[in-house]
Amino acid sequence: VQFSFSWIALNKEIWTDIHNLPVDYQPPAWQGLLLDASAQLPSIGPSVVLAATALEVFIAKVLDQLAVAKNAPPDLWQWINQRGDRLREPTVEEQYDALLKHFTGHSLKEEQRLWESFKNLKTARNTFVHEGVAKVGGSAVNREMASALVVLSFEITEKVKAWLPQKLHWPQFRHVVRVEASRQLS
Repeated sequence: VQFSFSWIALNKEIWTDIHNLPVDYQPPAWQGLLLDASAQLPSIGPSVVLAATALEVFIAKVLDQLAVAKNAPPDLWQWINQRGDRLREPTVEEQYDALLKHFTGHSLKEEQRLWESFKNLKTARNTFVHEGVAKVGGSAVNREMASALVVLSFEITEKVKAWLPQKLHWPQFRHVVRVEASRQLS
């Protein structure tokens, strides 16, 4: 028998951070997708699809913000990204590599572990969507690998964030709340 449960614990520090956010604050869509991917575990297919989608949404949003911040000509940026034929538009790999390097001086390829995870996540997503089974290297993705891919997706967003100008950083709060449960055995 398998079951899961979760808690959302709030303390004074968390409430303070919540109230310091702008009234109209909306978390980025990619953050919600990553949280949903994590919540879907141990379901392999849905978690890898959501995590891969989150990374696609994330890099597109980040690059759009960088293009504005770095004064890229809007017409050129639109031409690069919206050519009317998806095969002529930058791939997600090109976004994390050449375009990110152009704007930040860094490519995800510099981080071999993260680049490999990104590529594996994409492969797992594609095989799940097209074949019904998430696979990497011809082998089915197990729960542990799916979990690792989701965790590394969070790390990818953190690494890219470190390369961004401070003004493009999103609010992030890290709190440790200890929740204990006990049961007396008789």
